[in-house]
Amino acid sequence: HHTTPYHTTHPRRVTLLTSVIMANPWAKASLAITLTFGVVGYLDQVYSTPLTYYMYNELGITTQEYYVYKALKTVPIMLNVVFGFFGELYPINKKRSKWLMFIGLVISMACYIYLAAIGTPSYNQCLWTVLMATSGAHCASACAYILVQDRSEKESFKGRGRFMTTCLIVNSAGAFFGQVVSLFYGTTISTELGDDTYLLSMSDMWLCAAMAPALVAPWCFFVIEDDCEPAKFRAEIRKIMDCMAQPFVYKPILAMTAVKFLVFDNSANSTFLLDGCGITEFQYTVQTMASMGGAWATNAIYKRVFFTWEFRTVFALTVIVATAVKMSDYIAGHTSIARSQWPCFLYYGWDGLLADWASYTAIATHSVLIVIMCNGCGARTGKENLILNSMITAGWDLMQICSDYYSTWFNVSTEAISKGNYQGWYGMQLLTVIVTSIGLTMVPLIPTTRESFAAFISNCLKTEQRDYNVANGMLAWWSFAIVFTVAFAAFKDFFLGDSS
Repeated sequence: HHTTPYHTTHPRRVTLLTSVIMANPWAKASLAITLTFGVVGYLDQVYSTPLTYYMYNELGITTQEYYVYKALKTVPIMLNVVFGFFGELYPINKKRSKWLMFIGLVISMACYIYLAAIGTPSYNQCLWTVLMATSGAHCASACAYILVQDRSEKESFKGRGRFMTTCLIVNSAGAFFGQVVSLFYGTTISTELGDDTYLLSMSDMWLCAAMAPALVAPWCFFVIEDDCEPAKFRAEIRKIMDCMAQPFVYKPILAMTAVKFLVFDNSANSTFLLDGCGITEFQYTVQTMASMGGAWATNAIYKRVFFTWEFRTVFALTVIVATAVKMSDYIAGHTSIARSQWPCFLYYGWDGLLADWASYTAIATHSVLIVIMCNGCGARTGKENLILNSMITAGWDLMQICSDYYSTWFNVSTEAISKGNYQGWYGMQLLTVIVTSIGLTMVPLIPTTRESFAAFISNCLKTEQRDYNVANGMLAWWSFAIVFTVAFAAFKDFFLGDSS
């Protein structure tokens, strides 16, 4: 039996009071879920830049070794669906996600403490321990996503997705604080305050990373989750395919994935700012920190303002703003409005905030839409939420790869930019404007209001309009995107034909 967006069934009925508590992201029964999103955002940022400095300056790694590190770090993100399946097939004490989330946080914490205890870990120690730590964090994140999807069934239809939006706010807040802490690593601020500046060592950064999962893990004991029995693998695969074959799922997902692929960034922007404009690494780090702060503000604004807007209108607005910002950057660079240090820092910094608003608003919009469409597929659809989000992320990953290819074709190398040869950057920036604007052609496939989307879902469920060819194609494309993204990141020189 199918469920409508308005009604769902549960393995174990709960009281009305418990349902209200579970739908509150700040209640003790849900706090660990909300904070886990913050932990993942924090860990993505807190040691990323310091570790890059450490591996290059202290360990003397090659560019290829750095590519391998970046590739392996993306693997756990790709495995979110696997973590979700594991909890479904092997529930711990009849709980799919609660205890697995706790285990993931503990593993992450232990790995960072281990790195801190070593003091000066080798490249291989950094590589594999960070991989384990990131796997633990994203295992916890996958469980948190599943629990949020379950709790969305207890929200009113008009407010469905607010729990998820709150989690996105906490995630971006965590990323912002991670950036702030990373500023205190000695090498990061040495370019601004002097070569002898020393505030936090790499061991201190690992301890800072370990603190986040250590503080959140105990709250997992208070999480309320429905009991369940072990699921059958084939039945769960069939359930996912049934969901993806629905028109109310594949039409918006294909459109949003295409938009994520088309709205791409100039990968040479950092080179242009650092080598062309001459801004310092400290200033560039401040811009990145402002970007994380902007993401935090964007998600908060979305929840208060844009949550009740039509989905299609919000999505169209994000594409228009992204296109306008890229055109503004092109004009500023081409007319020399922003070609020196401070004008570059301020002008492109502001444009960067607007671009981030467009990007994170689109993410918030598709996150809410996915919650609603997964509710239409039935109860316990957390895995479906994970795989649909992953498909859109795969579009972004392929966009990044295309951007790297474009950067080689347009010759936007550090050497060219530092010598004042900006023609390649102009050409690539103009291409970003043209391609991003094409994203508007996908907007008509985005639902309008919640009510019209609910009516579309109900109609699809009544008339059995599933298309399994589309579902199989989506799954094949997603699998290819994952494999190719990891391979490209690990062997970037091979794919780009760069022997340096």
